[in-house]
Amino acid sequence: MIDKLGSCLNSQREENWKRLAGLIGFSIDFIQHLKEFAKEATERILIQWAESEPDATAFELYTMLIELGREDAGRLLLTLPVTNQSSTGEIA
Repeated sequence: MIDKLGSCLNSQREENWKRLAGLIGFSIDFIQHLKEFAKEATERILIQWAESEPDATAFELYTMLIELGREDAGRLLLTLPVTNQSSTGEIA
């Protein structure tokens, strides 16, 4: 799923992943560092978020994507299967 979101958000203007990183709460320094990896910035943001916030949920991410005006990316999350492991909505 992370790679699909990356394809969706990285292929657009830098503004998408920068704004997402800001909504998550990453520092300006971290966001500036990601410019070096713009083609995989979204993936790095989501991985770092999941590692630093183990209780991060798909619903939180969905809400942020809607706030960014990226309903298309948010709809990708609606395709996540619900299993015993993912029923809490945690980002895997």
